[in-house]
Amino acid sequence: MNNQIKLRKILISRFVLTIAVVAVIEALVFLFINRVAFPIVISLIMPHFKNLNELSLGMVILGIILLVVILVLRIASFFFPTMAGLNEALLKAVLKNVSVGGPDTDNVDTSMIVIILLLLVAILVMAIVPYVVGAIAYTTLVSREFRKLDEDITRQRAEDERAKYLMISDIVHDLKTPMTTVTGYAKALNEGMVKGEDQKEYLEAIYNKSGRMNEIVNLLFDYVKLDSEGYSLVKKTTDLTELVREIVALNYTDIEDAGDELDIGIPDGPIDIEADKMQFSRVITNLLVNAVKHNASETKIGVYVRDDYDNLRIYVADSGEMIPEDIAENLFDPFVMGDKSRVSKGGTGLGLSISKKICEMHGFKIKLVQRPEMNRYQLGDQYNKVFVIIMNK
Repeated sequence: MNNQIKLRKILISRFVLTIAVVAVIEALVFLFINRVAFPIVISLIMPHFKNLNELSLGMVILGIILLVVILVLRIASFFFPTMAGLNEALLKAVLKNVSVGGPDTDNVDTSMIVIILLLLVAILVMAIVPYVVGAIAYTTLVSREFRKLDEDITRQRAEDERAKYLMISDIVHDLKTPMTTVTGYAKALNEGMVKGEDQKEYLEAIYNKSGRMNEIVNLLFDYVKLDSEGYSLVKKTTDLTELVREIVALNYTDIEDAGDELDIGIPDGPIDIEADKMQFSRVITNLLVNAVKHNASETKIGVYVRDDYDNLRIYVADSGEMIPEDIAENLFDPFVMGDKSRVSKGGTGLGLSISKKICEMHGFKIKLVQRPEMNRYQLGDQYNKVFVIIMNK
């Protein structure tokens, strides 16, 4: 879609520029023809003509048409002598309109008409040349932009392919550890190497690791599903304030168990938005889960909803350590995490990617802002970073 918009802008801008340049050149050429070229040519070839300063391009075109007719009639008179009178009458009428002195038509032969006709055609060609040059220039400019666009598309495809292979590599990496554990423990149980109470411990480990693998597969499935062509959201009118309260309530126990402190700022009145409630709930839930999982205990977490003049904003802030800039730039890419610890902390790095996709499908925006840039949101000095969801009214 971005490539289509870019191409449309290029075509329109280059077309307008070409038309503007051609219009200026054409105006100058017409002025030169009307005021200089045509009067000089006629005065040199037919000095008895008068009122040359009244000649214009319209008269040039009319003259060409009439002279073509005269030339055709002159040629036809050789084969049909009866047309000679019509030819002479037409020639006298033409010359009378452009000459006050009434020139002698007998001195105007066919060769003179041909010369005048060729000169007039040459002048008209001068008038047409700017359009031809403009068309060539426009074609060249557009072709050059198309080549650049093709190069960008090729480069983007290469980057997408690289990202796809990296994603596959990360999936294999995230599945390998729990699969190794499950395989080893299952083999030990099968061969009778584990006895008594230790069997329960091994079975619990197998169960937990299997659940972990299932979580990874489900998240990957959700990521692919959201990116598929046939998938669409089910949007309904939803009370944003009530939705955020419900999500905070569902996650409050986990926040409390982690030893974190929660601060809430949600308006009392309803704020209606058009959203897929289930999918958009996942966005806010992911942000809260990340704030708990990837920060130390006793972290202060803040959830705020604000109704500004032009848009609505949801803030999920925390007082944890800031994310390094090189990681923060790509934080919403698949399998990227702020602390590079998917294995140790049980993350997949897909949660934020899924959150971004859901926001984009709603027409919302999501971004990470850290200190000192986040000071403009006036959330308090206790927070070091904040995820902001922006919804246009």
